[in-house]
Amino acid sequence: MVLWKIRAAEYGIFAIGNESECAVADFLVKLSEDDIAEFAKIQARIDQTSHNGPPHNKEQCNTLGDGNFELKTKRVRIACFWDEGRLIICSHAFLKKGQKTPRRELRRLEKSKGEYFLAKGNGDIRYENQEH
Repeated sequence: MVLWKIRAAEYGIFAIGNESECAVADFLVKLSEDDIAEFAKIQARIDQTSHNGPPHNKEQCNTLGDGNFELKTKRVRIACFWDEGRLIICSHAFLKKGQKTPRRELRRLEKSKGEYFLAKGNGDIRYENQEH
C-alpha cells in the first residue's frame, strides 16, 4: 500500500493509493478542471485541517463514528479516518448526491480502513512524500 501525501503541517494528511495512482489525488485533479470554485473550497478545507486538525463545524466536517469523518464542502466529501498521533488517512472522495452519506461510501471507507491497518501491521506501507 502506498500513502500519497496530500498536505502536511501540524497534521499529516495522506491518501490511500498504489504505486501509480491515488483516487483522492485523481479526484482533486478532475475537480480542479471541472469546478474550480469547489476545488478551491476543498483545498482550503484540507489546508485548514493540516494546520488545525478536523474542523469542529458540521458545515466543514462530519463525524461518522469510530474515528471516521468526512471533510466537506457543499458538494464534495473526502472520507477519512484517524491513525496514531496527528495522522489523517483519506480513503476516497466523492460528490454529494443526497442528505446522508450513502452506505456504499461508508462501506468503502471501512474496507479501506481495514486494509490500511492490516498493511500497517504487516509493515507494508510506503509513503509518497511529494504533495499532490
